[in-house]
Amino acid sequence: MKSLSSDKTIFKPTNIEPDQLHICDQSDERIKRTYKHIDVECKHINLSEDVEIRTYLAILGKLGICPYILKFYGLSKIEENDVQVLGWAELKSLKDFYDKHDIGWETKVSLTRDICRGIAFLNSMNVYHHDIRCENIMLTKFYEPKIANFDVARKSYNTKCEIFSFGMMLWELSFEKYPYSEYGNNNDDLNKIRKHITSGKREKLIFGRAKDQKEKEIQQTLADIIRSAWLHDPNQRINLGTLLIKLEELSKKYVKPGSLPQIFPDKKLDLGGEKYSEDLEDFEEDFDDCFVINYNIKTIMPLNEGIKIHKQIKNESIETTINEKRMQAWECFVDNAEIGNSLAKYWKGYYLWEGYVQEDKKEAVRLFKEAADDGVSGAQFRYAFSIITNREKISQTEIEELIKYLTMAADNGYHVALYNLGNIYVNGQLNVEINHDLGISKLKLAAAYGNNDVKSLLNKLGY
Repeated sequence: MKSLSSDKTIFKPTNIEPDQLHICDQSDERIKRTYKHIDVECKHINLSEDVEIRTYLAILGKLGICPYILKFYGLSKIEENDVQVLGWAELKSLKDFYDKHDIGWETKVSLTRDICRGIAFLNSMNVYHHDIRCENIMLTKFYEPKIANFDVARKSYNTKCEIFSFGMMLWELSFEKYPYSEYGNNNDDLNKIRKHITSGKREKLIFGRAKDQKEKEIQQTLADIIRSAWLHDPNQRINLGTLLIKLEELSKKYVKPGSLPQIFPDKKLDLGGEKYSEDLEDFEEDFDDCFVINYNIKTIMPLNEGIKIHKQIKNESIETTINEKRMQAWECFVDNAEIGNSLAKYWKGYYLWEGYVQEDKKEAVRLFKEAADDGVSGAQFRYAFSIITNREKISQTEIEELIKYLTMAADNGYHVALYNLGNIYVNGQLNVEINHDLGISKLKLAAAYGNNDVKSLLNKLGY
């Protein structure tokens, strides 16, 4: 991977006039300003450090299209001091936030997933952050993490180092405390920490009692990721694509799209076992009037079982067996869709589209859109392409709808959507304006997810 400092491209940041920056709020030693009706913050920058600053600005200039990176708008002057104009992070840094609040495990999963998406984007742009930790992750008022504070000075740094840094950040977020905080900050203490790490030793991974099986599984999965990220041998550490896929799968399993963040008062959660206790409530219940009305009531098959049956079909060759399994899966999808399961709506729509049990493409499209609006990435992708399937003509409004839902699927990590978006922007398909840089970034992110077809395409394009 090439170093950004070796990139010959000269990036000229936007020069923002001071009178374009309007103070709208001032508190906690921070000043919120607006720039073109956008909330921003101005931070000091020393433009005299020529080489490093050019490198730093070149980095920022490449990253504005990523929703997981703090937006850089340009340079300005405030009271004769040079400043960089950055997006406003209402909740300050992730460390500032966890110092005052406890963050629920499902929310930690979504935060970690988005941070990893940002790192994958950086990797696709041949950029290293060099210092991934909660203090360098800013948080918007919508609890959206934004990677910030890039360090351009370090040498001998590669993706495996970034993975290690991510693992330490994930440990920090999990336990909501700075790693090795029991040590001090003087040189002797720092040398002890360095010796501890280089000898292969790590922080403890002991969680407090989980409130339910879901929380326990999240903790176990995050612990596995942390261990695989900070392995002593860099060559044995998890690769970035696998890491991202694991977090996407964990998020799809446990984080409901559109759900509110889980935020609690500080020290409310037992993150590290310090507050281990059981709250038992004694109660009496009068069961005299409790009875089962109907033992023959139909039990709905869990959706994951229906999906499992569907996946077994590819290994079958006998038509009657295939039809039986499709009927079992179909009934499961229908039953779960009727009780409002968004993923089941997608699967029911898929079966209707393909005509496996019965065919109704109009109903399939309706179900795809419902599931898509609920955040199901596969449905977002299929709804997008249902717009142009078997069409000879398409309106500008329909193209915009296609791009909208493709982008939604891509933002949810659907690598096929990333590939198609990249192809559209690189080649200007469907009369979409060519945006080569955006297209290549989408293709590189698809490659980071392990899409081998995209990797071959990028090689042909010289990337």
